[in-house]
Amino acid sequence: MKRFKVKRENRKIRKSKKERFWSGSGKFFFVLILLYALILGINEIVGLGQDQMENFTAEIIEVTGNEILSSDNIKELCDYDFASTNTKDIDLEKIAESLMKSDFIKGVSITKRLPRTLNITVDERKPIAFIYGRGLNLIDKEGFLMPIPKIKKSWDLPFVSGISESLGKLGDKTISEQALKAVKLVSHLQYNDNLMLGLISEINLNNRRFFELIMIKGGAKIKINRAEYEKELYVLQNYIKSYLDWDDLTQIDYIDLRFKDQLIVKKKT
Repeated sequence: MKRFKVKRENRKIRKSKKERFWSGSGKFFFVLILLYALILGINEIVGLGQDQMENFTAEIIEVTGNEILSSDNIKELCDYDFASTNTKDIDLEKIAESLMKSDFIKGVSITKRLPRTLNITVDERKPIAFIYGRGLNLIDKEGFLMPIPKIKKSWDLPFVSGISESLGKLGDKTISEQALKAVKLVSHLQYNDNLMLGLISEINLNNRRFFELIMIKGGAKIKINRAEYEKELYVLQNYIKSYLDWDDLTQIDYIDLRFKDQLIVKKKT
């Protein structure tokens, strides 16, 4: 009985010592050891990453966001020797400046991805119409002028005609107030009724008081006042959707909305 009691008491003593250890300084030292190991691991990872960056060469160039310019075009525009340049020497700002010289690019983002990839994301200008000025050009919703790119692409865009004043320089915003008014009209149609925009082949600005829209099928002319084009386009959209017979469209000479509370349809003779 005495031996049993001694053993039992010894177990209690050992258990109490362990509890005091983990509830006191023992837990503190254990946490310190874990933190030290964690810091060593992080330093190893950071060091490895730095070593990789030092030896990095952009063997893979990934290009995203491009529709007008090809990936090869964009790589050429970078004007940079990636293959023989370490990552620490790659000047991303210089590459971005080179790309921004293109008439088709309005924004660019460049990032490095280990171990050997450079990602170039471009934000291209999106043309909304053809426009003539020293040759046929494109114009976007902000009024920036672009040349016709040398790519095989079908552009389903209206043509802006009847502007006699200078448009300005390619790659810059147009200086023509007339062109900007046409851009505003096309943007309005894009936002409110893409179907209606798809029916228009030309926007003529010869007359200073009204726009003349020429439809694709049959060449019918639509005359709307410049000052109230939004209201009159709304009336035209409702007429086309509710009353116009598409088979009769080729028989229409013009649709005139310039007179208050009237929509005049004249058929060809």
